Amino acid sequence: MSSIDEVITALQSAVDELDDATNAAGAALNAANEGLGHAVAAGGGATVAGYNVVKDTIDKLTQQIAAANDVATEAIGHAQAIADGT
Repeated sequence: MSSIDEVITALQSAVDELDDATNAAGAALNAANEGLGHAVAAGGGATVAGYNVVKDTIDKLTQQIAAANDVATEAIGHAQAIADGT
């Protein structure tokens, strides 16, 4: 395996990990939404505010993961272009 192939493999592994993190963040967001629904039903104003903070944090994390995924995907494209000599 060439050095470029090793870089591509490592970057693809990073993309896979980022995809897993995105899925975990989505599951956490779903759980937060469910908890928020219960808090609203119970009339817990402070709890609702807390859940909104959690949801905002998860949203920001998801955006950061997506940005990192974009960078890794672009790096894979560059590495493949180098490997292809283009």
